[in-house]
Amino acid sequence: MGKYSIKDVETLSGIQAHTLRIWEQRHNLFQPERTNKNIRYYSDAQLKYIMNVGFLNQSGYKISKLAQMSIEQINAEIHQKLISQESNDVNIHSLHSTMIDFDESMFNQTISNCIEKEGFSQTMNKVVLPFLEKVGVLWRIGSINPAQEHFITNLIRQKIVVAIDKLSLPTSEKKRRCILYLPEGEFHELPLLLANYKLKKNNHEVIYMGASLPLLDLKRAIDFTKPEYLLTIITMPMPDQTVDEYLNMISSSFSSCKFIVGGAQMKYSSIKHPKVQKINTYTDLFEIAQTI
Repeated sequence: MGKYSIKDVETLSGIQAHTLRIWEQRHNLFQPERTNKNIRYYSDAQLKYIMNVGFLNQSGYKISKLAQMSIEQINAEIHQKLISQESNDVNIHSLHSTMIDFDESMFNQTISNCIEKEGFSQTMNKVVLPFLEKVGVLWRIGSINPAQEHFITNLIRQKIVVAIDKLSLPTSEKKRRCILYLPEGEFHELPLLLANYKLKKNNHEVIYMGASLPLLDLKRAIDFTKPEYLLTIITMPMPDQTVDEYLNMISSSFSSCKFIVGGAQMKYSSIKHPKVQKINTYTDLFEIAQTI
């Protein structure tokens, strides 16, 4: 069972802590647990309930009405919104609930409904990528259970791999040759897989090297395949050098390639190099195939 501080709940739900306390005191919506030192915390079930109440409140339901509804009635309202698919927000919210509950059935229903309505690319762009951006923030600040993060990312990974397998090989009119990889010690592969899908769909030739690629193996692949582009993601701090030192080293060592790099560590980078293109968000990365 998860134990979430009020700050964790604020981050996960988007509801400010003082609002949570008002709902608790004025409307008796929920009662947090207490540690031996009288510090409040919330369980997985309470977190899900608060997120559902907050979502419905943002959708126009009065908090006084929600306080009178049972958990079953609130869940039914959420389910109805998911079926009607009034906005992408409800699908992102559903993925959060799926992650908390380890609910593969709900995940498949949410993604399948989205793909049927919007197609795979738009589902990834409008629902999955915004969700992953938030999960990445929660993971970095320690507000998410690693088991939940592994569960949801592996389900998403399965969907992306299946979609990639369905794509045809590049035709003779292929546009660019690209190597996609993660640096050694880097394992956050989902954004790279999505870039793989988008590039292949746009008829680029992709050489996918995967996670934690040693520098020597990257050099061998570049020497043999002569790519025009390298694309990578740097999410975690590098143990032996700064991110700018790494970017300078790669761009200098493989000067014939344009180097596209994204990930959380880019906010710490001040590099200005004609061969390096920094990507700020996963959504921008997903759309990079339109510009190379």
